[in-house]
Amino acid sequence: MSNWTHVSAVFRVDDICSQNFDFDKIFGKECIWDDDNWDKFHEAFNEARSNPQEFLPMGSEGSLHKTVWVNPDTSAIARFVITVWGDIRDHESVGEIEDWFRGCCKKLDGWVRQAVIAIDNERNGSKTITYRLDNEIV
Repeated sequence: MSNWTHVSAVFRVDDICSQNFDFDKIFGKECIWDDDNWDKFHEAFNEARSNPQEFLPMGSEGSLHKTVWVNPDTSAIARFVITVWGDIRDHESVGEIEDWFRGCCKKLDGWVRQAVIAIDNERNGSKTITYRLDNEIV
């Protein structure tokens, strides 16, 4: 029987200097199952297995999903909201996803105003982590 890990994360990123954030490098690239383009998925899947540090957390059928929202009000300090979510199959480690989350916050080097992640692994339990601008993680 499969072991599923369910993940929901939101990162609020502030920016006053028009940083050029590369969100694929910060959070990781996606490797999403595609019934219509098996070859493209298979190529990305093999790349992800060879270079897992370059991808969002993955299971046996692909990675988590990522969306970046850019605030159209360019004078606002709240510039981006990044959501990461999904269900990954046969991924055992809640701790690995927790480390990924902490690493994303660290890579954003003080620009994360708030972030939260909820991780629920069917066999290994659940964890919710909150990150605040003062770098305190609860």
